[in-house]
Order: sequence, then C-alpha cells, then structure tokens
Amino acid sequence: MNDEIYILDRPTVKIILNKKLELFTVRIISNNVYNQEGFDEFLNYFQNTWAIVKSSDEIYKLYIDIQADKDNELPLSAYMNLLKCINEINEILKTNCHCICIFTKDAKKWQDAYNFIKTMWNPRENRPIIFTDNIENKTLFLQSNKLIR
Repeated sequence: MNDEIYILDRPTVKIILNKKLELFTVRIISNNVYNQEGFDEFLNYFQNTWAIVKSSDEIYKLYIDIQADKDNELPLSAYMNLLKCINEINEILKTNCHCICIFTKDAKKWQDAYNFIKTMWNPRENRPIIFTDNIENKTLFLQSNKLIR
C-alpha cells in the first residue's frame, strides 16, 4: 500500500501527505516563469488541506521543498505570500504541526528575512521553523521537533 496521498499534483507544485511518516510535503518546482494564479491555487489547496488535517485531528511535520533553477527563482512576493499563509493558519499549526522546514537555495537569506519579520510581528505561540539548504540539517530538524499534546 502506498503511504503517500497526492492532494495536489501539478507540474510545478505538489502537496503530498504521508500519514505513516506524519509528513506534509510541499514540492515547488520552479522551472518555468512564475505564475501568480497557479501559486494562489496552491495556497488555497494548502490552507484547505490544513483545515482537513485539523478536523481529522492529525499531526504532521511540514516540509516545503522549493526547487528553482537560477532563471526562474520564486520572487520575494511568493515567499511573502507563503509566510503570510503560514501565519494565517497558525492556530491550526499550533495544534496539528510538529515543525516547519523550508528547504531552499539561499536559505540564510530567507531565514534572515523571516527573523526580521518576526521582530515586527511574532505570534505568541508558533511552531519551530527553519530555512535550510542542508540535507543533514533538514533531517535532524524534522526528527527532533515533536509536538507534545
């Protein structure tokens, strides 16, 4: 039996749930010019899937893998919309998400931007989040952060 359930399966974005591993995976493959309409569709699926996770009382680790070639990197606005979306569903994430790992090139730049944003707005309760481009850091982070209920 396949443990993965594809919620959204487009050439440029996939949302995959693996109940056995408690892994909510998002793969963004940016090898085409950025498409705002397609990204908005993804964000809608993303939010709705987390609502279903909450109603099912399941818990997942959120792993977002952003694969972009140099000519088609996601624009800053896409990252900001993704972070805004994560903040909008923070109430769900507090109870149904172990941690959030965003695997992307230039991870330090994005981690620094996120840390700057947090200085201006920091919810009292949020799940651990990391931006990384290192596989070992990703694996360790996902394995070591567990939501205790």
